[in-house]
Order: sequence, then C-alpha cells, then structure tokens
Amino acid sequence: MADHIVSAFTDELDKIAADLMRMGGIVETMILDSCQAVDRNDHDLAKDVISRDPSVDRLEEEVELSLIHISEPT
Repeated sequence: MADHIVSAFTDELDKIAADLMRMGGIVETMILDSCQAVDRNDHDLAKDVISRDPSVDRLEEEVELSLIHISEPT
C-alpha cells in the first residue's frame, strides 16, 4: 500500500515538473517574441504574444491545483 502511495506521489511530482518545464518554455518564447515585437514595432507579433498568456495561466492553475492535491492528507 505504501509503495502505491509513494509511486502516485512521485508520478504527480513528475507531472508538475513537466508542466513547469512546458510553462517555462512557453514563457521563454513569449519573452523573446515580445522583445522582438518591441524592437521591430510589430503590433501583430505583440498581439500574438498576448494571445498566448491564457495558456500559461491555465498551466499555472493546473500546477497550483496539483500542488494542493498532493499536499492534502490521504
């Protein structure tokens, strides 16, 4: 039984880590693109960067919920 709990906890931590890495990659690209948009005065690129923000927000919410879930006593 304890092995199952540890395994489930480890799986959830792995998912959280993967979500954080994905979120970091998206944000990194957004930062680069936003700098390019400012440098080139590219309004379309700026709007595109802004349109990606909700996906980062969703990932952040998923990570927060996962952290709450694993911190709850079983």
